[in-house]
Amino acid sequence: MKPYKTNYTASSILLLTAFLLTGCAQQNPPADSPPPNPENTPAPETEAASAPPTKPDAPLNTEAAANTGIAPDSTPPTPEPQTPDTSASNPAEAAESAKSAALSHAGLTDSVIFLKVEQENDHGQATYEIEFTPGTTKYEYEISAADNSVLKFSQEPLDTALSNLWSYDLITAEDAKTAALKKAGLDAGQASCIKWELDYDYNMPQYDIEYYINGIEYEFTVDAVSGDVLKMDTD
Repeated sequence: MKPYKTNYTASSILLLTAFLLTGCAQQNPPADSPPPNPENTPAPETEAASAPPTKPDAPLNTEAAANTGIAPDSTPPTPEPQTPDTSASNPAEAAESAKSAALSHAGLTDSVIFLKVEQENDHGQATYEIEFTPGTTKYEYEISAADNSVLKFSQEPLDTALSNLWSYDLITAEDAKTAALKKAGLDAGQASCIKWELDYDYNMPQYDIEYYINGIEYEFTVDAVSGDVLKMDTD
């Protein structure tokens, strides 16, 4: 019986070994075997991410467009270049505008006698100093040459000597300036009047006129009745 027993044990061992090798082959495929086909492999079920809803286009604010005067989806018009106002670029016209501004502020009309118009530069600001009288009161104004605004003004009783001016048939300041330029052999385009003043000296009305011509200052005294040039000086 002993030899039989030994053979049975060897056979059992062989069978057990074959069984174990077969099981390992099924669980671990060879490294050289191709990977499984992804088409045959079912994808894991995942919850689809919800995409944010698409926001509808905002409606065009036609009311705002109407208030601005611009049509919807239109290009704003290009503004036209502004032309500077040169109406008072002429010194004589600028002085007349300043005189009108002073009269308007005083509530008076042209029925006055202008006593003085002088162009000045007050701390870098071009101004006109203007004096006039409607009868017994003298008005003094400082007017901006840039916009004819009133910078200063005052009034006081008219000097007794100046009251005599109403007794004369006076020529205008423009006539007196023309006479002065003619005496100097110049025309208005060559000169800039910086001051004229009507005064009563030596018992007669006179215009004192100052011109700036080619860097030279001219001073004239003109008879306010006849228009005769009484004196001419240069400085």
